[in-house]
Amino acid sequence: MKSAAERLDEARRAERAARERWFGTLNTAQTRFAPNAVAKDAMDQFRESASEAADKVTGAVRKRPGTIVAVGAAIGLFLFRKPIASAVRTQIARRKEAKRSVRPRADETKAGSGPIADPTPKSTLTEEV
Repeated sequence: MKSAAERLDEARRAERAARERWFGTLNTAQTRFAPNAVAKDAMDQFRESASEAADKVTGAVRKRPGTIVAVGAAIGLFLFRKPIASAVRTQIARRKEAKRSVRPRADETKAGSGPIADPTPKSTLTEEV
Protein backbone atom coordinates (compact mmCIF):
# COMPACT_ATOMS: atom_id res chain seq x y z
CA MET A 1 0.00 0.00 0.00
CA LYS A 2 1.17 3.47 -0.91
CA SER A 3 1.74 6.11 1.61
CA ALA A 4 -0.05 9.42 1.55
CA ALA A 5 3.11 11.18 0.37
CA GLU A 6 3.46 8.84 -2.63
CA ARG A 7 -0.18 9.28 -3.57
CA LEU A 8 0.20 13.07 -3.29
CA ASP A 9 3.29 12.97 -5.57
CA GLU A 10 1.38 10.88 -8.15
CA ALA A 11 -1.55 13.27 -8.02
CA ARG A 12 0.77 16.24 -8.55
CA ARG A 13 2.47 14.51 -11.52
CA ALA A 14 -0.95 13.71 -13.01
CA GLU A 15 -1.99 17.31 -12.47
CA ARG A 16 1.15 18.62 -14.25
CA ALA A 17 0.59 16.21 -17.15
CA ALA A 18 -3.06 17.25 -17.44
CA ARG A 19 -2.05 20.91 -17.25
CA GLU A 20 0.54 20.39 -20.02
CA ARG A 21 -2.05 18.67 -22.22
CA TRP A 22 -4.54 21.46 -21.54
CA PHE A 23 -2.07 24.22 -22.44
CA GLY A 24 -0.98 22.27 -25.55
CA THR A 25 -4.58 21.96 -26.63
CA LEU A 26 -5.22 25.63 -25.86
CA ASN A 27 -2.13 26.65 -27.87
CA THR A 28 -3.28 24.51 -30.82
CA ALA A 29 -6.75 26.05 -30.69
CA GLN A 30 -5.36 29.58 -30.55
CA THR A 31 -3.11 28.83 -33.52
CA ARG A 32 -5.96 27.36 -35.56
CA PHE A 33 -8.40 30.15 -34.78
CA ALA A 34 -5.99 33.01 -35.36
CA PRO A 35 -7.45 35.37 -38.00
CA ASN A 36 -4.64 34.79 -40.50
CA ALA A 37 -4.92 31.00 -40.11
CA VAL A 38 -8.69 31.09 -40.59
CA ALA A 39 -8.28 33.28 -43.68
CA LYS A 40 -5.61 30.96 -45.07
CA ASP A 41 -7.82 27.90 -44.52
CA ALA A 42 -10.76 29.65 -46.17
CA MET A 43 -8.66 30.61 -49.20
CA ASP A 44 -7.34 27.03 -49.51
CA GLN A 45 -10.87 25.65 -49.43
CA PHE A 46 -11.98 28.26 -51.95
CA ARG A 47 -9.14 27.33 -54.29
CA GLU A 48 -9.97 23.65 -54.05
CA SER A 49 -13.68 24.17 -54.68
CA ALA A 50 -12.98 26.61 -57.51
CA SER A 51 -10.65 24.09 -59.11
CA GLU A 52 -13.29 21.36 -58.86
CA ALA A 53 -15.94 23.68 -60.28
CA ALA A 54 -13.65 24.62 -63.18
CA ASP A 55 -13.09 20.95 -63.95
CA LYS A 56 -16.84 20.30 -63.96
CA VAL A 57 -17.52 23.32 -66.18
CA THR A 58 -14.79 22.26 -68.59
CA GLY A 59 -16.36 18.82 -68.88
CA ALA A 60 -19.81 20.33 -69.43
CA VAL A 61 -18.49 22.68 -72.13
CA ARG A 62 -16.88 19.78 -73.95
CA LYS A 63 -20.11 17.78 -73.85
CA ARG A 64 -22.57 20.58 -74.76
CA PRO A 65 -20.89 23.71 -76.14
CA GLY A 66 -24.07 25.12 -77.72
CA THR A 67 -26.03 24.90 -74.50
CA ILE A 68 -23.25 26.60 -72.56
CA VAL A 69 -23.09 29.44 -75.10
CA ALA A 70 -26.87 29.90 -74.92
CA VAL A 71 -26.82 29.96 -71.12
CA GLY A 72 -23.90 32.40 -71.15
CA ALA A 73 -25.70 34.67 -73.59
CA ALA A 74 -28.87 34.58 -71.49
CA ILE A 75 -26.90 35.44 -68.36
CA GLY A 76 -25.11 38.25 -70.21
CA LEU A 77 -28.37 39.69 -71.48
CA PHE A 78 -29.85 39.50 -68.00
CA LEU A 79 -26.86 41.22 -66.39
CA PHE A 80 -26.68 43.97 -69.02
CA ARG A 81 -30.43 44.40 -69.59
CA LYS A 82 -30.55 47.99 -68.34
CA PRO A 83 -27.68 49.32 -70.50
CA ILE A 84 -29.04 47.43 -73.52
CA ALA A 85 -32.55 48.81 -72.99
CA SER A 86 -31.15 52.32 -72.57
CA ALA A 87 -29.20 52.04 -75.83
CA VAL A 88 -32.26 50.73 -77.69
CA ARG A 89 -34.41 53.56 -76.32
CA THR A 90 -31.79 56.10 -77.40
CA GLN A 91 -31.69 54.68 -80.94
CA ILE A 92 -35.49 54.69 -81.20
CA ALA A 93 -35.64 58.30 -80.00
CA ARG A 94 -32.99 59.32 -82.56
CA ARG A 95 -34.90 57.68 -85.40
CA LYS A 96 -38.14 59.35 -84.36
CA GLU A 97 -36.36 62.69 -84.19
CA ALA A 98 -34.83 62.11 -87.62
CA LYS A 99 -38.26 61.33 -89.10
CA ARG A 100 -39.70 64.49 -87.57
CA SER A 101 -36.89 66.65 -88.89
CA VAL A 102 -37.38 65.47 -92.50
CA ARG A 103 -39.41 68.19 -94.22
CA PRO A 104 -41.74 67.42 -97.12
CA ARG A 105 -40.73 68.67 -100.59
CA ALA A 106 -42.15 71.94 -101.86
CA ASP A 107 -44.35 70.35 -104.55
CA GLU A 108 -45.90 67.98 -102.01
CA THR A 109 -47.03 70.82 -99.79
CA LYS A 110 -49.32 72.42 -102.37
CA ALA A 111 -52.94 71.84 -101.55
CA GLY A 112 -55.08 70.33 -104.26
CA SER A 113 -52.19 69.29 -106.46
CA GLY A 114 -53.70 65.81 -106.82
CA PRO A 115 -51.96 62.48 -107.03
CA ILE A 116 -48.39 62.20 -108.22
CA ALA A 117 -48.06 60.73 -111.73
CA ASP A 118 -46.57 57.25 -112.09
CA PRO A 119 -42.98 57.68 -113.37
CA THR A 120 -42.84 54.28 -115.11
CA PRO A 121 -43.34 54.48 -118.88
CA LYS A 122 -46.43 52.86 -120.39
CA SER A 123 -45.94 50.27 -123.06
CA THR A 124 -47.61 50.95 -126.40
CA LEU A 125 -47.50 47.31 -127.44
CA THR A 126 -50.51 45.16 -126.79
CA GLU A 127 -50.53 41.47 -126.63
CA GLU A 128 -52.70 39.89 -129.30
CA VAL A 129 -52.66 36.36 -130.48
